[in-house]
Amino acid sequence: MRFTFSVRPAYNSTATVIFSEERIEDFEEVLRKDDRTSYGQRFRSFIDFEVYIGLGKAGLIPTFKVSKVILDEQREWWKDQHAAVSLDESEARVLYTGLRKLEVFLSGILESNPDQATRLTAIQNDLERVTGLIDYYQSHGQSLDERSASVKSLTMLKAAALCEIIEREQRRNGQPRVVAKALSDEIYEIVRLLRSETFLEVPLPDWMRDYIAFSEQVKSGSVVVDLREGAVAFERASVPSALFLSSTCIDLIDLREGLARFLEGKGIIVVRSEDPRFHDGSQGHPHDVCLRKVDETPSFLLVVDREAGSEYAGTQSKYQGFTITHAETMRAREDTSKKLHCFIRNDVWLCYDVWVQNGRRTDFAYKGLNNRVFVLLDYVVSQNLWWMPFFHLEDLKTKVAARLGI
Repeated sequence: MRFTFSVRPAYNSTATVIFSEERIEDFEEVLRKDDRTSYGQRFRSFIDFEVYIGLGKAGLIPTFKVSKVILDEQREWWKDQHAAVSLDESEARVLYTGLRKLEVFLSGILESNPDQATRLTAIQNDLERVTGLIDYYQSHGQSLDERSASVKSLTMLKAAALCEIIEREQRRNGQPRVVAKALSDEIYEIVRLLRSETFLEVPLPDWMRDYIAFSEQVKSGSVVVDLREGAVAFERASVPSALFLSSTCIDLIDLREGLARFLEGKGIIVVRSEDPRFHDGSQGHPHDVCLRKVDETPSFLLVVDREAGSEYAGTQSKYQGFTITHAETMRAREDTSKKLHCFIRNDVWLCYDVWVQNGRRTDFAYKGLNNRVFVLLDYVVSQNLWWMPFFHLEDLKTKVAARLGI
């Protein structure tokens, strides 16, 4: 006999979790006795993760961080054991990508602490294990299959899988529901892999929590990671000497002034169109001057609110039909060396999400919000630009400071 539990919310797909009669009876016994032994903890964990996977795949727990549950899990881990590894092509590729991230992280620890080499022997050993697995993948037809893998190798593979879960959780935050659902699907497929017998009893490395802090620095932009083939490194992102401030002007005059004063107080030159010196000696249409200033400035900071701004009226045909703010963003994106930082008013992003969920209808209307803003946000999303929501000026200052590392 099987017991099927279903959750059917009106706005989403159905979540289904299935347990055998034997599992239900055993779980009832664990609950009745309030069993806190290793067996009880293990059984609770089994039930919990089946529920997490069911709800997660249905998109019903979109902000839930299953990575934290995996990291905090307590059980009697294997100490000296071997297990067979058998992965399909997509699973192996996910773990390989995670291994590359671990290679960057562990290499960075050793390179940043050369005087502590004798105390970091365990890190060195783990790095050698990781690079060995990377070499194995590359030399065995992009496969990680192994008849008898050691616990140490399994530990690195499990850590690599958790890296990929964490990366997707970070990307999922604030995304439109359809994008968040797709990322959740990927997350819980990796979780299901980690709940297989191969990895279930394998411990995570002690430094895994440090990796999570490191990954947050990468996302904030205070650490830059190079994962190109043959190049493995990370470095502290340098604070920009100058940045171009792009947004609509009239409606955001106070916000632009407050943000500019804040950044200038940190020693950053803010290039903005309302500055009396912005057009000094410049020839051509004012909108083309803006594009030239974008070219000349090493960093670009976009702020999106309810207004779309005026339409580009310069001489370059490829920008015609877009707003000047959109044109500036496109221009910045064309320079692959330029750092782009996008901040979107939170309620505007929520309206954009609703618009996407309703099929991008042209008759969609929300009081006080220009629909052309959605066209710009579509561009931000399609180009996979880094972005973050903000609520007010002080919140924006805090998030800009974290992003720029100031």
